[in-house]
Amino acid sequence: MTRHHEPLSPALVETIAGLSAGTVATLLVHPLDIVKTRMQIHRSHGASPTGLTTVSVIRELMQTPHPVAALYRGLTPNILGSASSWASFFFFKARVERVVLELKTSTGNVNASLTPQDYFISSGVAGLFTQALTNPIWVLKTRMLSSDRGAVGAYPSMWVGVAQILKIEGWRGFYRGLGISLFGVTHGAVQFAVYDPLKKMYFRRRKRFRTSDQSEAHEQQKLGNEATLIMSSISKLVAGAVTYPYQVIRSRLQNYDAEERFGRGIQGVARRTWQEEGWRGFYRGIIPGVGWHQYSAAEEGGVPVGVNTTMAYPMAHTTVQGMDVGNRGLISAGRTDNHRFEGANAGSFAGLNGIIRSSIPVLPSTQHHWTLRALWSYAPREFPMRGLLKGPGHLGGDVVYSIMRPFSFTMAPSATQPPPGTAVPSKVNNGNGPVETQKKQENPPQVQVMGRAKDGRSLKIRTYPKFATLEEEREYRKQHLAAAFRVFADRGYDEGIAGHISVRDPILTDHFWLNPLSMHFSLIKVSDLILVDEDGLVVEGDEPINTAAFTIHSAIHRARPDANAACHAHSVYGKAFSAFGRPLEMITQDALRFHGCHAVYDSFGGVVVDRAEGERIAAALGPANKALILQNHGLLTVGRSVDEAAFWFISLERTCQAQLLADAAAAAGYEKKYISDEEAAYGVQEVGGPDKGWLAFQPYYDEQMAKTRGAFLC
Repeated sequence: MTRHHEPLSPALVETIAGLSAGTVATLLVHPLDIVKTRMQIHRSHGASPTGLTTVSVIRELMQTPHPVAALYRGLTPNILGSASSWASFFFFKARVERVVLELKTSTGNVNASLTPQDYFISSGVAGLFTQALTNPIWVLKTRMLSSDRGAVGAYPSMWVGVAQILKIEGWRGFYRGLGISLFGVTHGAVQFAVYDPLKKMYFRRRKRFRTSDQSEAHEQQKLGNEATLIMSSISKLVAGAVTYPYQVIRSRLQNYDAEERFGRGIQGVARRTWQEEGWRGFYRGIIPGVGWHQYSAAEEGGVPVGVNTTMAYPMAHTTVQGMDVGNRGLISAGRTDNHRFEGANAGSFAGLNGIIRSSIPVLPSTQHHWTLRALWSYAPREFPMRGLLKGPGHLGGDVVYSIMRPFSFTMAPSATQPPPGTAVPSKVNNGNGPVETQKKQENPPQVQVMGRAKDGRSLKIRTYPKFATLEEEREYRKQHLAAAFRVFADRGYDEGIAGHISVRDPILTDHFWLNPLSMHFSLIKVSDLILVDEDGLVVEGDEPINTAAFTIHSAIHRARPDANAACHAHSVYGKAFSAFGRPLEMITQDALRFHGCHAVYDSFGGVVVDRAEGERIAAALGPANKALILQNHGLLTVGRSVDEAAFWFISLERTCQAQLLADAAAAAGYEKKYISDEEAAYGVQEVGGPDKGWLAFQPYYDEQMAKTRGAFLC
């Protein structure tokens, strides 16, 4: 009997990911935080030569008997505060957004969505809660960072500090500087006021060098790690400089004996600082503060900030989701604790891989990806952690690389391709099983179709459209979903009530649209589609749904945030080929679409009505594959759009047919000729991308529009 394990809630995933990203970033820049804090609270009069400098503070710390301990004094409250700021901010933000959305949909408007104002409100409320919760930690941190351990009145530990504040100042002591801290929300406003024009200027300059009439959405996908890092850094430098004075005031308000040393309240501190030090006093420590601010996980008005941390956060978020899905899949499959431990380690190294990539802006993103892939691939054989990583297929290399692929593409599309001339390990099936080979990657052409006329005009290539509102995108997805059913009906993929296609709702992203239980594919219209939530409850529509459809598709949509659509049907050739429980051979050009990106679920668990079986299918699909051959069952494909997923299914079915015919001829004595691994890897880049899958489906959509005069759109 298999055990059922519920997935982590979105709020919990947000919390864990935020906590992890905050902890890593704080460890990196804690010494800069000490230097900044000590310079902020240092008082000097006028042009006094006794002012502290970054070098003098570091020299003083290094000359102590225990320099490392001095550089990391106050680390406990810093990590606790930074990590809890991230965790609580994303937790409260997710909760508030959910409440706002529920209030909007409670009036019966299922098309309600969150507006920019709603996101602003939810971030503000989350920031207020976060600041109120964490301000006591920041008071302790400021006092510990501003003093040596052996100084008179200094707290030897955070817990001693807690006791001292309660004894001397009472609970109000923990909320010193809270008012000025809330001013930090302006930091984000200034940052985005600078970042947005920079991004627009970047795309305007890129537009001059376009060789074809590409859409802005396509251009935006090419905003890689380097451009993001540069623009984020510049915008944060400006925002940090503009809002820095409040940090000085806050540090002085939160320090020991603040009223006697610096003045009473915000006005008193600001007045004394101006009278004694002039404008320079408000910018004390800005040099180390800039470095700390760029890479820290600290908060501004309760909102966590930091270029390094905000780049590490999506990595941590994806890793948490991947480890949760993988662990639940292994548990459901009855795997041993050792297998679960190996899987968790693979997820951990995937997260470390992502965080390292976000922390090293020196190398190009492609070098990060491929250098680290090679590093982890050799870990099982060369590193001391071999015992943790051992397992079938070298778990430390192959699994980590497969986990990294989807969110490497998210961060920078070029990161999924090796630099020109890089030797890349790959696998080809030569008829005797997969064989690992080496290939040298060349520069592939960027487009498969010609986009320029003889007279020099640029010819427009169809691309996925842009939408002014999420409601428009929802309608587009539903229209193409209805069309996909009719395309499948024309090809005989329907069989009774078996078979289903789903697409994620762009507004309620944990909901998806599905076909009614007993309606023929050829009759389905937009108005017939059913919207279901993550628990299988029908939110919109009057018909029941297929239990197996929900079980399979809900597991895939949870496990694969990148997959907005999924197709599954019991097509004739798909069923026939699935009986062998083996992957495709690279013997036709069309098979190249699935080179290195399809898998086999080599177990038949019967009709899929158990959630555990759905989770196992999702785990077998993996974090990056586009297709799965379900042994003794049929075919399953996924894509970023309905169009892409539907075309992959059509192509996979016909490839299975070609494979079966070739196998039959081979049984009669004819020899099959295999496409080399180098040629296959080149081919999948040409014909296997998401944009190619979407484009290839458009003729089928046009055919349905012409045949039905758009009857399925109503």
